[in-house]
Amino acid sequence: MIIQTPIAANALFSGLSAAFIAWQGIWLATHIGMPQWLWALVMWGLAAFSLQLAAMVVNARLAQLLIKSVIMADALWLVVASLALMWFQGALSVMGIIIVLSVNAVVGALAVWQFLAWKQTSKMMGEGGA
Repeated sequence: MIIQTPIAANALFSGLSAAFIAWQGIWLATHIGMPQWLWALVMWGLAAFSLQLAAMVVNARLAQLLIKSVIMADALWLVVASLALMWFQGALSVMGIIIVLSVNAVVGALAVWQFLAWKQTSKMMGEGGA
């Protein structure tokens, strides 16, 4: 398993998520009660993250350099989104809760996939240098 494959999947998911927020931000806001400026911040953050991931896909050295920070960013997303879900549950519709949980499931799966690819790549690089 090469490390760029899960990174590419994360880039695709992050980019599509940013595009969906741009396209359906008002609908999302009816289910997840965040102010419009925060939706814009999330959208632009996801777009920038997607571009960083795309650069990592085409540059293996950059991927090795940044993969730990990407895994940590995904883990931080899970923690913050889960805490926000618990804290602000009243500001979310049932659909909003389903959306947050679904996004967290995908982000969690991507984080695990990236971690496993990174460990495998690290092991192969260690064996090759021994």
